[in-house]
Amino acid sequence: PISAYESFPWAVNDDSATFTGSHVQYLDVKRDELRNFMAHENSAESMMTGAGNMINTMKLVGPRTMDGGPTTTGAHFSNTDAAGNYVIGGGTTLATPAIADWLMQSLCSAHIVMRHQWPGGHGVENSLFMTNEEWINIIDDSDYTGLSAHAIDIETMTSYAVGAFTLGGFEKIVEFNSGHSDYVTFAIGGYNGAFGSLSHATAARTALGIPRADSNPWVSPQDIVPGRFYIGRKGFNAQGIAASDFLSRNGLAYGQVYGFAVDNSDVDFAWRDAWHEVDPRINGDVMQGAFYPIEWRWDGEVKNFEHDGSWGFQDAPVGAPANTVFWTGAGPDVSAKKNEHCTPDPNGAHAFYLGSTAGYIGKYEFPTLGTLIAAVASDPVADAFPASIPGTYTAFVGTGTNSLSSQIDLGGKGLRADGNTQITHMDGGAVEKDRFEDVDGLEVFASLDGDYMLIQEDSGNTFGERMFITKLGEAGDLSFKFIAQSGGSGNTRNSNGVGVPAGTNLGGGSHEFSGTFDLSGLLKKDAYGKYMVKANAQQGVAKRAADKLVAINDKLLMVGLQAHNLIGGVISAFNNDRGGQLYIYQPAIKQSNYLLGYAGLAESGAFQAAFHMSALCTECS
Repeated sequence: PISAYESFPWAVNDDSATFTGSHVQYLDVKRDELRNFMAHENSAESMMTGAGNMINTMKLVGPRTMDGGPTTTGAHFSNTDAAGNYVIGGGTTLATPAIADWLMQSLCSAHIVMRHQWPGGHGVENSLFMTNEEWINIIDDSDYTGLSAHAIDIETMTSYAVGAFTLGGFEKIVEFNSGHSDYVTFAIGGYNGAFGSLSHATAARTALGIPRADSNPWVSPQDIVPGRFYIGRKGFNAQGIAASDFLSRNGLAYGQVYGFAVDNSDVDFAWRDAWHEVDPRINGDVMQGAFYPIEWRWDGEVKNFEHDGSWGFQDAPVGAPANTVFWTGAGPDVSAKKNEHCTPDPNGAHAFYLGSTAGYIGKYEFPTLGTLIAAVASDPVADAFPASIPGTYTAFVGTGTNSLSSQIDLGGKGLRADGNTQITHMDGGAVEKDRFEDVDGLEVFASLDGDYMLIQEDSGNTFGERMFITKLGEAGDLSFKFIAQSGGSGNTRNSNGVGVPAGTNLGGGSHEFSGTFDLSGLLKKDAYGKYMVKANAQQGVAKRAADKLVAINDKLLMVGLQAHNLIGGVISAFNNDRGGQLYIYQPAIKQSNYLLGYAGLAESGAFQAAFHMSALCTECS
């Protein structure tokens, strides 16, 4: 059986197939009461009007064949090879679900993409949840398809596997402004092939006889990946033929993946992880480059992983000049630090932010994207996607080897169990690190007084994971305001068995702040006392506009927390995944860069639990 966290099954397709593992669930909340939540003194129970699984239908999925043979019709391909043979496990041992047909493995993020959220009718045609499986383990010497993204149609509660982003598994996939009403664009973050052993897939890739441009052998593609995004054309299927099904309509069938590439003969060149360590690397340093396509493009046919586009970043960027290489963490032959969460420029610019487990965050910008898309869209003989898109990368966080302690403001909080403070990071119980470590959750918010970035570490900090907020657009070094800490093996609450619900803590362990969502636009009212965001076709762009009208100190931000050690008691008894909470956080930041105080938490704002979540998805954000 699956070794851990086999959550209670959820049924799809009129109960014909079931899934264990990660869930995507919804909560229906009374908006008037949520708006006043920070002054609410009781539990959130009275606010709740409903809850349940977000997915009722999985397109093309059926029951798993239980006799050991392939599932030839209806396979959940994230669990199988292209023929439908189940291959999840370790070594030579299969790990099959004990209480379900299929495993939905580690949905690292599940966030809403609202219809036409960018001005000019730009964006997807249907409001949807974009989620994605992140990593998995397969048995040795087996073929395997890979891990896809999943787009969930909110109206019909139907989930569609998305192959167009590649099948390398993902941390987070977010829409940013394409600048054209017939196209969508999504930034992509994640591992790029974290499936356990890939020796069989690497040998199969080599056996295809497709040489790399540099003549080097193919290697496992995990974490050999640049900053990347996808351009999709709406109204066309994977073969480029006009179509109106859900994926085609939303630009998620016919598209091209691009990676950020640079000139390796430039005097400032170093591979991405090393470039950030060059002193004096400072906030605002820029790497010039361009986004180039990979050779691969999704054609709608499920194949084994050796055929996937995840390998393309080891090769030369298509159509690029000599000396141009994809700007990966450590080059085309070495697995580097992992690209983590990405987040769009909330103001509608052609740009996105991307974090790394190396502790840095940067912004990719490409201001001519809309113009370049318009040019190919209007040319009947041109390819449907630009040949390249000039761009830049600007470093914001975690640059150089300089100390970050002078930039961290604890607001009088952040006390650790050993008597020191969270101004430094305790890695593995032995090493103090004076910088960010394993930046995971990342979100940028537009407000009336500027853009703010919320940063969440997922790092194994002995004394609890840290969360910070900082204002962008400031000259010089950024100031990181401490918000909260949670978990850690050295945390005295953890080591003394404290947990909610009682009896669920089986020992000290890691927690993980995981994702953030800006509620402020949804809760904003106009001068007449009417909500500015209504349930209509303009709600996406209306929310973005309303978000910007709310000052940072008036915002209510929803924050997810996973408590990985809360797995006993009622959580185990009901086959829930693990403990955690959803919080509502209201910042309290003085614009002079000093902070207002709130008792009980770091002085960057009020922070209180909204809902206990012991049954939500494995990695919710």
